[in-house]
Amino acid sequence: MRDVLEQSRRGTLPGMVRTGATFADAAAEWLRFIEEDRAREPSTTITARR
Repeated sequence: MRDVLEQSRRGTLPGMVRTGATFADAAAEWLRFIEEDRAREPSTTITARR
């Protein structure tokens, strides 16, 4: 696991593609996905935003 994490930090992990996306970007996309693509109820997305 340490080797994998080190490769990730160096950017040399096989198959790794740098996108420039942040964790905040990923979280926003997840919320969009469950709201729009999965058509979840508003109460579900409100809970997920907490």
